[in-house]
Amino acid sequence: MSIIFANAKINIFLAVTGVRSDGYHNLLSLTVPLSLCDKITLLEAGEDIFRTNDATLLGDNIVIKVVKYLKRYVGKNFSIELEKNIPAMAGFGGGSSDGAAILKFLNKYYEINFSEDKLCKIALLFGADCPFFVKNKVALVSGIGEKVAELGGNFRANLAKYNILLFKPNFSVSTEEAYAKLRTRPELYISEDMAMDLVSGLIANVNGFEQILPLFNTFSQIVFDGHKELVSLRETLPCSMMLSGSGSGCFCIFQDPTLEPEIVHVVKFVLGENVFIKKCNVL
Repeated sequence: MSIIFANAKINIFLAVTGVRSDGYHNLLSLTVPLSLCDKITLLEAGEDIFRTNDATLLGDNIVIKVVKYLKRYVGKNFSIELEKNIPAMAGFGGGSSDGAAILKFLNKYYEINFSEDKLCKIALLFGADCPFFVKNKVALVSGIGEKVAELGGNFRANLAKYNILLFKPNFSVSTEEAYAKLRTRPELYISEDMAMDLVSGLIANVNGFEQILPLFNTFSQIVFDGHKELVSLRETLPCSMMLSGSGSGCFCIFQDPTLEPEIVHVVKFVLGENVFIKKCNVL
């Protein structure tokens, strides 16, 4: 039996720069792996079995798709139990991380020996976030998600000095829904040059350990427009807050750890006592 952990992520910067001729969107993202993890238990079995604590995933999901893809190399059946701790449709990358974690594990354990570049190309078949999770480092991600450039060294160390709280309101936004709405709002696209200027400013602010960071997410206006409670929350919190990805999940990032009780109180007051909220560290 093998235990595999698949971690979450946030985008502390996410700009969509346009639509390609093939219908996909180009983006520039500063993506950060976090300590919150799903747990996958894998065991060779006589037939394929999939169990999970999230009933919405009992159909054809990314874990099953990755296992099916690698059957030609592995030639095994598996009993898989997926314990979901990362909320779905939140922008925290849970499904993509699960798929990439299974891909990397099977490649190593069964000595398929695909290179990291090959794994990234395969991962892209299952989702734009999957190549990031193959590398799983603080990175600038561009193209449609296939270009992953690690931002290590001082920047990663400086970013890790901040405190991060994730939270998800009691509604979800699918990737398909978010991009469909974005196509009706072309004024929200920004140029690649502007995106690079903005992300460079954010990197400089993190390196300077600034209290308030110039976070950016193209989807924030789409999601916040329909949910004024998030606008109110952003204006009330004593820290930087932003949407994480294209889902409904958000994050707070702040210097002073003593602010945490106040932030938790405000989030629960606005979104309800049962709201998902979790403290995380940068991996």
